[in-house]
Amino acid sequence: MSQFNVQQRRPLIPREQTYVLDRKLVSIHSYDRDVKKWPNSNHFAIELPEDLRNIQSMRLLNIQLPSNQYIFSNEYQNTKLKVTISAGDVEITIDEGSYSPTQLATEIQTKLNKTIASTFGLPTYNNFRCEYNSVSNTFWFGNLAESFTLKFGEKLEYKFDCTQQLVWNNYKRWGLPAYLGYKKRDYEATLTPPNVYFATDTAGDPFGFDYEMEDGSGNEWLISASNNHIVNLNTYNSNPVDPSGICNLDIMGEDYIYMELEKWNSMDEIEPYSERSNACNSNDYAGKVKCAFAKIPVQCTPYSQVFDSTRAYIANISHYNPPLERIKKLQFKFRYHDGRLVDFKCLPFSFTMEFNMLRDEQLRAMVVRVPELYCL
Repeated sequence: MSQFNVQQRRPLIPREQTYVLDRKLVSIHSYDRDVKKWPNSNHFAIELPEDLRNIQSMRLLNIQLPSNQYIFSNEYQNTKLKVTISAGDVEITIDEGSYSPTQLATEIQTKLNKTIASTFGLPTYNNFRCEYNSVSNTFWFGNLAESFTLKFGEKLEYKFDCTQQLVWNNYKRWGLPAYLGYKKRDYEATLTPPNVYFATDTAGDPFGFDYEMEDGSGNEWLISASNNHIVNLNTYNSNPVDPSGICNLDIMGEDYIYMELEKWNSMDEIEPYSERSNACNSNDYAGKVKCAFAKIPVQCTPYSQVFDSTRAYIANISHYNPPLERIKKLQFKFRYHDGRLVDFKCLPFSFTMEFNMLRDEQLRAMVVRVPELYCL
């Protein structure tokens, strides 16, 4: 109990600084925004129904996101690749969306053959073959009739929103070839290696993966008589001097989405794609302070919705001391770790923000009896 001087003529009772925590929930949908001012749902602002004052903490309480987010999108600059054949250069653009490995192989193979036929005025062209090796998780290119070069060292032009990050200078996910496991360089096709199961045993023999063939023949995916060409990934990966070996197919997309809340971010990040962290000059290792508000896991289940909450995987809360005097506007941005804004493709989403505010009160001792009949 507080003590005060009773000898004074007019003793002052000291003021107790007691507060009650007032919880306010605000439900926000992506289509609550002014679409003319904020055409894309990955970056928008809203005015709160009422000003919130004396905010001690806030957090993202729950969120619902469409899980069928495109892995391949023009906005992500990962839908194009270029190939050179004897007739000239060919550039293709795959359809935006998400693919299984076999679907992606069929898409690229079909686009290559169709584009070559239309570009060079051929009645038909069906020599390119793309194949997915499910054991090594690698993506292979071949041709039944001629040699070719994968021009993966050339920068291809995209028309995308100016707010998006340019990905070409990154060393991961810089374009469609990177998702296929290739490096930023050109790859020359050569004749397929001899098939030791055949008596002819010459370069250019039909080619298939050993795990698919019981007796060394019968399931080849390059099947011309003697002029099969292939970008032989085994050759690239077996050369320890060449740093341009082939990596695994990477088509699962991002694991997390970062929510930014302008002025009120509290999460730090490491800047991605460092290449000179040990350099004395032009050291590019860096961190970003207070650059995100929440980190949201993405569960890739096609054509469904992801519901997440603080009771599941979200674990974020931001405290403020002294409390924030007033908030009347919130501005959000949804991005990946490398800075690319999420391309929601017009699909709506919603989330709930929790605000904990301090309300000044005079402390009163209250005794409340709850009848046993009530199950509170």
